[in-house]
Amino acid sequence: MISPLQYLFVLLNKLSVRGRDNVVDPRGADIKRCRFRIRGNGNEFRCRSLLKQSAVMIEGDGNRILIEAGGELRNLRLWIKGNNCEIRIGSQLIFNGGRIVCAGNGNGVSVGNDCMFAEGIEIWASDTHPVYQEDKLINPSRPVSIGNHVWIGTNAMILKGSRIADGSIVGMGSLVRGEIPADSMAVGNPARIVKSGVRWDKSAIEA
Repeated sequence: MISPLQYLFVLLNKLSVRGRDNVVDPRGADIKRCRFRIRGNGNEFRCRSLLKQSAVMIEGDGNRILIEAGGELRNLRLWIKGNNCEIRIGSQLIFNGGRIVCAGNGNGVSVGNDCMFAEGIEIWASDTHPVYQEDKLINPSRPVSIGNHVWIGTNAMILKGSRIADGSIVGMGSLVRGEIPADSMAVGNPARIVKSGVRWDKSAIEA
């Protein structure tokens, strides 16, 4: 028998799940006007935050998407294609629109706590299509790691293998394809460090 919570979740969203032992757990979340498409076995989606007007797509086996409590995520596309991959989003996060793509085997995207992401942000832990040179794969998927209290500006792109440390800022339209040290400001395409030892406040706007 379907529980009242499950009934309400299905009523407010579009849910399509095919396969065995897949879990969709919205307990403690506020999820509305979202689309879910899961294909495969042993996949898991758990959310404890606000998630609205978003899409979740999982293709493969043993994948996980975990969203911790206290966040506000809107107009977001979460896509996993592969096996044993994970997208993990920390608590108290604000995400105003964009896409997170994770593909491959054992790959992952991790985002820390207390982050603020603007709109149009792209995070890609894979090129999604293999490229070979003399039968050798030359563009393997690589994980993306974003630390705590990171601010990412509008239309920024974070490419596979990137690591953004705690307290950093990535400017509008920047392209990150490497490491950003803690408490740094990076801008440009490719992004480069323009200031170090910075700090920012999520709750205050300068007059």
